Amino acid sequence: MLITATDDPTAPGSPAPPAEEERPVGALGSWLPEPGTRTGRFEGAAYGSAVSCFVVDALPGTGPTLHEHPYSETFVVQAGRARFEVDGLRIDGMPGDVVVVAPGTPHRFTAIGAGALQMVCIHAAARMRTTWLDAA
Repeated sequence: MLITATDDPTAPGSPAPPAEEERPVGALGSWLPEPGTRTGRFEGAAYGSAVSCFVVDALPGTGPTLHEHPYSETFVVQAGRARFEVDGLRIDGMPGDVVVVAPGTPHRFTAIGAGALQMVCIHAAARMRTTWLDAA
């Protein structure tokens, strides 16, 4: 499944970004979640990478509110199910599905079903930037 339609670490409850330090290109980074959280993040800028990502492990009923990014976001669903809203269109994603959201497109997702949603959210940017569109 390929859908054209955008997430950021500044959401309420998101872990704080790691301190930016100069690291050599090719340095080993980590996406592991901070203690007490379920979603990990990696920002590529500190490592010389043009991409960033979230590694999501979301309980049913959870997910970010409506937001957009100035770059595309690609969601790779690995386990569980996700309900995406992309520019008003509802899309149900299952393991093996890839959903692509175009720059500037309002979107959100919610973990649905009985088990946890596991997916990778790839941001086409060295630093993640999000504009939140729903009031908290």
